[in-house]
Amino acid sequence: CNGTCPPGQICSPSGSTCQCTTPVCDSTGPCSLDIDGQRCLSCASLGDAVAVVARTNTSASAPTRTITVHGRCTGDPVVIRGLFNLVVTGDPPANTSFAGCSGDKGPQPGTLTSTVARKPPPFVTPSGSNGEVLKVIGSSRVTIKYLNIRDGHHPQHSDDGVDFKTSTAGRLFCNCITNNEEGADIDAGSCNQFVKNLVISNENGIRASSGTKFDLFQDNTAKNNNLPIIDTPSDPAGRHNGMIISESSASNNLIGNVSMGNPDDGFKIDIGSSNCVVNNSITGNGGDPNASVPPDTGACELVSATNNRVDGNQMSGNVTRAGQPSDVCRLISGSGNCGSNIPGAPACAGGATCPALSQCTVAPLP
Repeated sequence: CNGTCPPGQICSPSGSTCQCTTPVCDSTGPCSLDIDGQRCLSCASLGDAVAVVARTNTSASAPTRTITVHGRCTGDPVVIRGLFNLVVTGDPPANTSFAGCSGDKGPQPGTLTSTVARKPPPFVTPSGSNGEVLKVIGSSRVTIKYLNIRDGHHPQHSDDGVDFKTSTAGRLFCNCITNNEEGADIDAGSCNQFVKNLVISNENGIRASSGTKFDLFQDNTAKNNNLPIIDTPSDPAGRHNGMIISESSASNNLIGNVSMGNPDDGFKIDIGSSNCVVNNSITGNGGDPNASVPPDTGACELVSATNNRVDGNQMSGNVTRAGQPSDVCRLISGSGNCGSNIPGAPACAGGATCPALSQCTVAPLP
């Protein structure tokens, strides 16, 4: 290609030649960072910019600060720890007509021009990090948006793309997340929102874990999360799923998401209660030849699941390991669940709607 690709495309190997392609969750251009609209000349990485904001934003009364990522920033894992009122954003896509995003169920491939990537090992792992590309710990009102987030998956060290841990009122909006262990995880904490993200080609898709509660997962796409599993999964729910609720997570709402092409299950609860899963599209999942039988693969699986609402979800083209249709929510263990997708379960009072998360009194930053 020799630098002749059109704007928004990159030069990729193709046999002995090369070709211009539209990248999925990637971009080009030199890395630069702004803080509150001013270029940070001392910032060589996103971690440097976070360190600047950490001087001022360690209390709930701190003013909102904005870090803007331009180009492709590759570096060590980044930790946002104990901070309040911070927006980390890429450059907005040209089209934001889908409620602020370039697509209805997450950004369209190639529309995001700012990238945060973890460099290959060896790298410096900050305190509190396990090697996640981005990790938010013990923070409130941290929003991450308009970024390609990638490359936590590596044969020597595989970890998550984004992990919100013990945080509240966080927001992950309109990001493209690829080539990681878990694509996006809410790990404990409460009242966080993952909305309109494309989580594609990771070991696992989107997860709510470690007892997190009152979170909203809406209009995301979890697609083709089938990368080879490098490390033993820390979660008993395993890998290769589209969306997971696990480890006693409760009272979370999953609404209007798309889960497709994931080899294990499109959606899974592995120890969870009082969650609401409605009006999602779950198609073409299952068939993993390495899956255990039971519990097998398919659209949906419930293990130690109590008082959950799984209703009005569109399930089609999902299969067992043996390739047989599996377009229902398989109840392995649990009780008190309701909804049209669980064979033999009673109808849910009020139908395919989720309760308001009225326990959340602090709103995330847009």
